[in-house]
Amino acid sequence: MSNEFTFDGLKKDIIDLKWFFFIYFLFLVTFVYVNNLGFETVVAELIFFLILGCILLLIISHKNLPIHKVALLIIVIFGISCLFLSPIIGAPDENEHICRGELTSRGEFIPQYVYSPGNNYTHKDYKSIRSISQIGPKVQMNYTSILSRKTVFQTNWDDQKIDYTPSYVNSVFAQNPFYGYIPQAIGINIAKGLNLNNIWMIWLGRLCNLLVYGIIASYAIKKAPIYKSALFVTSTLPLSIFQASSMSIDAMVNGLSLLTIAYFLYMYKQEDNTLTLKHVGIFTVLSVLTGLVKITFLALALLIFLVPKSKFKDKKTQLEGSIGFIITTVIILIWTKFYASIANLQSWRFKYGLTHNINAQSQISFIIHNFSTYLSAITSIKMYKYIVWTLFYSGGYKYFAKTFILLYLVLFIVFCIEYPQKEKIKNRSKVGLCIIGAIILFGTITIEYITWSPVGSHKVVGMQARYLIPLIAFAPMVLNINRNNESPKNNIKLLLYTITIGFIALTVFAIFLRYYF
Repeated sequence: MSNEFTFDGLKKDIIDLKWFFFIYFLFLVTFVYVNNLGFETVVAELIFFLILGCILLLIISHKNLPIHKVALLIIVIFGISCLFLSPIIGAPDENEHICRGELTSRGEFIPQYVYSPGNNYTHKDYKSIRSISQIGPKVQMNYTSILSRKTVFQTNWDDQKIDYTPSYVNSVFAQNPFYGYIPQAIGINIAKGLNLNNIWMIWLGRLCNLLVYGIIASYAIKKAPIYKSALFVTSTLPLSIFQASSMSIDAMVNGLSLLTIAYFLYMYKQEDNTLTLKHVGIFTVLSVLTGLVKITFLALALLIFLVPKSKFKDKKTQLEGSIGFIITTVIILIWTKFYASIANLQSWRFKYGLTHNINAQSQISFIIHNFSTYLSAITSIKMYKYIVWTLFYSGGYKYFAKTFILLYLVLFIVFCIEYPQKEKIKNRSKVGLCIIGAIILFGTITIEYITWSPVGSHKVVGMQARYLIPLIAFAPMVLNINRNNESPKNNIKLLLYTITIGFIALTVFAIFLRYYF
């Protein structure tokens, strides 16, 4: 590729990339054809996404960007598209995340439940949390809110000035740690400080959330000495970007999980006798931060035991690694028992549980005495089909045909098995990753069974694919059998980037069609 932006250099770049442009063009054209949209009706949108994708490929190729910068570029460009195109309340539970972000913007890091007058959005028989009028009741309940799934063209709420009149909401994810909402709070405070309209609290909150996720994910890829491509694919998954471009704490969950995995890979490839207490301490802190935002990802702390013993400075440091795991576990369990579970019971979820026969203690007792029913529920083929199916689309599912979901799944499997990896982890570590992945998978499903499924249920209620996004990074590490121990050639990397850009472009296209077409 040429090194200067000249007409001749640009012409050469375009010629060199012609097949990648063609592949990307096929993605868009096939998408329009499969959905029976009619090319004449979406020609402007088609041209826009075509130009955007081709420009990105030109920049990536011409500048020969390292993979972590490519990830940041894709996350930011398409994430910004998502955050503006998504409706006011678009992502799962975004209504509640918006309220928690606003609360954090006022410095209330630990939400305080108080008794409040009952209204349409709170109830006299349980506590509520003080919010502000324009960000509170109107966005609180996801399916009953007057703003749910509406765009800025379907309501005048977005044009109104921020109303600071006190109001009350019934839940703000009080069980989550405050640092998961700092990016959103920064965006909200910028909107408040500039005296902008309502919608900018959400748009700027989403933007800050996206940027922080992009920076963390990019740094994780840069830090990892091996399997950078695995972290790249996970961080740029359309579902990952969609969640990151919302007000959801999922951005922090996924970002910290990727960073924890990356630091494990960093320790794994260090020279013998080089890991010190400093390294153990950093990994412990990352494990704690990740476990607090998503308890099942506490299992990532077990990665310390997959680091070869020879990498530690001495036996004392190795022992300190085990102590770090114990400390992590104790902190998460204390947090869960004495704060998170109590905060959770004060929200609307407690009353919901009472009216839907949901009780954690009774469900645990049921599992003990009816283990076969529980086992059948958590191994349901139908549930796993749903999880896999929904991992590969988001936002505009109405237009994301089965054809593309199957194609994404097939290409992902091919990537996991055949993408060149210069260095691989040992088989013993692969087994360990499978065990840790299984703990996270079945742990997440079990928690949903205990906390969201009626006592004695034969199926798991509430399980969603987005809870498992970080596990995608394990798949290439475990499944790769390519015996080529060289770094992937430039064309292979460009193909990976082209396919990645293709799928996220289709996702943004589908969001546009769903809400504006």
